[in-house]
Amino acid sequence: MPKRLETHLISHRLHDNLQSAYRTGLFTETALLTVHHDIAEAIDRKYMAALVLLYLSTAFDVIDHKSCN
Repeated sequence: MPKRLETHLISHRLHDNLQSAYRTGLFTETALLTVHHDIAEAIDRKYMAALVLLYLSTAFDVIDHKSCN
């Protein structure tokens, strides 16, 4: 990871438990388990929980890249 990014993540406390991107040893499975755990914990505590997913490949398929050049 570039030193500048690492410094930014640390100075803004983005490396805390809430941030899993750009960290060595953390994978998609880790992120999915964390999301599942957080939602289950919120439901157990009778909090509201929402999960919004965006299908990025579909979003970018709408853009006509040829007309942008």
